[in-house]
Amino acid sequence: MNDACYCYCCRHFAPSSTTDKAFTVTGFSNWKKTCGHKEKSNTLLKHKLSSAHRSSFVAWEEYRQSAQKGHTIQDIVSQSTLQVPEKEIEDNRCLLKTIIDILLLCAKQGIALRDHDTRLQKKIGKLPKNAHYRSPEIQNELLSVMGSLVRNKICEEVRNSGHFTLMVDEIRDISKKEQVSIVVRYVKVSAVYESFLTYFTAHDITTEGLSTLITNTLPQHNLPLSMCVCQSYDGASVMSGRLSGVQARIRKLCPQAIYVHCFAHRLNLVLVDCSKNMEFVSELFCVYQMLYLFSSSSAVLPVFEEVQRVAGIKKPLRIKSFGNTRWACHFDAISGVLQSLKEIVATLEDLTENDRDSKRRVEAGGLLTHVRTVRFIFIFVFLVKGLSITKGLSDQLQDDSLDLAAAAEPG
Repeated sequence: MNDACYCYCCRHFAPSSTTDKAFTVTGFSNWKKTCGHKEKSNTLLKHKLSSAHRSSFVAWEEYRQSAQKGHTIQDIVSQSTLQVPEKEIEDNRCLLKTIIDILLLCAKQGIALRDHDTRLQKKIGKLPKNAHYRSPEIQNELLSVMGSLVRNKICEEVRNSGHFTLMVDEIRDISKKEQVSIVVRYVKVSAVYESFLTYFTAHDITTEGLSTLITNTLPQHNLPLSMCVCQSYDGASVMSGRLSGVQARIRKLCPQAIYVHCFAHRLNLVLVDCSKNMEFVSELFCVYQMLYLFSSSSAVLPVFEEVQRVAGIKKPLRIKSFGNTRWACHFDAISGVLQSLKEIVATLEDLTENDRDSKRRVEAGGLLTHVRTVRFIFIFVFLVKGLSITKGLSDQLQDDSLDLAAAAEPG
């Protein structure tokens, strides 16, 4: 207990901007200056006559009178709550639940938020203007709360399982920023689950920067790094480096967390390397890319779709593009082209003979020369057959229910 005195009304009712801390925070203990009839020699008298003390005293008196009459803020809120009909409270809760369900559906389907429900609009129209729950800030807050609830549930399941596998991948988005995603793999009631945990923008993509981001993110979700028994990344040296890669830095902190290079990524690297060393495959993909760019133009696409409709194809095909990151997409792309090869040839013939644009006629003629050759058709059939095998393997390797025992079974 301090040997000091405080001013009750100033301590509880003084504005936050007050500068006199002696009677509110630290306490007054200079007893030599408590005697005398002048402010200069009597600090207590000086404080009593100050404007700050008078304002605090008035605020205290107003509070005491309000408390006696039952007019405090707490009493007013309690009385107003009791005055609201129970049915109105239930209706408001039902409305908020409906808004949350709509937000959840739109978020899952990637649908823009629009007002289409007239009944909902009619009900919202009766609410105060500051309680519609339709502002972007409120909607984002509701989505954030829902995301936190889902994430907390996932983390609880991971902690109950006792162990987890850490899976991290990074990708550059359209704005050229590196986005890093974290996925956890764990066992729940004898079943394997893979759950997305979070993602963040990586401003530092060095081994030190990425490993620091990972080790800082897991504790934020109450997931101890000591529970990690495995880590799986791609084969980039930043992630897989044996001496100073991310996996090596994680193993220094958690020795039991063995590193596994993603097998689907390994398969993809093998296919990319093989295609580079097979000249006829590289040529085919060059022709395919030219065919994709040509057929995607606004002048060619309607002609291609019309030819398919005349041929009786209910759902017209559009030639797809593909990159080197996911070779499983190559099978879907080239198998679709092989099935519609007759319509592609017919489209190129029509453009070669009838198109008014000379440049487009030349391009169509050049592509038609390649597409008609036996060599082109044979390579296409060969690739579709080969990629149908690797696609099945790729899909199996990416199956979230696949475990070591199933992978070790002879095919």
